[in-house]
Amino acid sequence: MKLEDDHGLVLVVACSLTFDSKNMPDKKLLEKITDSKKIKQKKRKEIFEEFVKLSTQEKPQVYFWVWVVDNFLIDEINIRQANREAMRRSLVELLRKIDNKKIFWIFIDRSDNYVFDELEKTKLYYKLR
Repeated sequence: MKLEDDHGLVLVVACSLTFDSKNMPDKKLLEKITDSKKIKQKKRKEIFEEFVKLSTQEKPQVYFWVWVVDNFLIDEINIRQANREAMRRSLVELLRKIDNKKIFWIFIDRSDNYVFDELEKTKLYYKLR
């Protein structure tokens, strides 16, 4: 996977962090997670590598899924809908890895009020820009 800026692509990462006090990711990692457009490419790569490391342990601290939408779908359905579809597909794949009953909140890095049928509406929290 390329983690550099690819024009014409939408890349979405859905991530689940472990909130078991004995097995939580380092607070420093959590502080790095912000709007991806504000993070330099080198820092995004470091965060991604940390996610990979934390997700492959015997007791994973992070579960994640990456979904990429290409320019053909963007041209067909528009950038907003392509972004929504990438988010939906990432969430669906992530939910295959974790128990939906253990999800307390979903943070979405967009001001769009997307609704995903795969999730209970009460669990959604929209982070406004």
